Amino acid sequence: MVTESGYRPYAPPANVIKLLRRLRARNLPDVIDSGYLTAVGFSKEIASRVLSAMRFLGLMKESGEPEEALRSLARSTDESYKDLLKGIIEEAYRDVFDVVDPSKDPQHTVLNAFRRFEPASQHYRMATLFLGLCREAGMPILEEPRRRGVQKVTQRTPRQAPSKGGRAGGHTAETAPAQASPVLWGYFQRLPKPGSTFPQDEQEAWLDAIRSAFRLEYQSEVAASKDVTEHENGE
Repeated sequence: MVTESGYRPYAPPANVIKLLRRLRARNLPDVIDSGYLTAVGFSKEIASRVLSAMRFLGLMKESGEPEEALRSLARSTDESYKDLLKGIIEEAYRDVFDVVDPSKDPQHTVLNAFRRFEPASQHYRMATLFLGLCREAGMPILEEPRRRGVQKVTQRTPRQAPSKGGRAGGHTAETAPAQASPVLWGYFQRLPKPGSTFPQDEQEAWLDAIRSAFRLEYQSEVAASKDVTEHENGE
């Protein structure tokens, strides 16, 4: 379901994927609403974002009733699940696929494709959800999360202080350390010079973007989806 509005969902991809996998593993409820999601461990804030993403993807109605596309996913075999999800993603994000190819374009190019949508403070999360869903559907992504990067980063010497140009160690985006995440490095390049004004709301938006970036780049699904797993073992 392609919407005409400038809105695109920005739920954490691990939470949306967790819900999709849960709905395939258990009986599909008659209604998927905030009450259902909070009952299975989602926080209220995350539940709202996940529901918006599910509606955007055309998987459920405004009333919370599952659409046929979701019923098909729930009934699908492991072999057909990814193909079905791929078709859903391609339809929902048709306008994004018109301008980017995540199998060939780096993540900062994908991010630029979301700059026309609102809210502006959530552009990175929008792109993160898009790439996470593509990866879940088995679609090739140029810049996959670098899981080996964690060990390399923790063993590195302390980060150099930003240079006068505001860039750590004098690196530009093109000459970032080979083991660095291009997405994370790009966000550090955007920091203002030390001592300059950095409004509080922009600081919060930057920190939110970094948190989302770490979920995409380094953390495991279990760590990234902590909002939805607290009650799983008790069922």
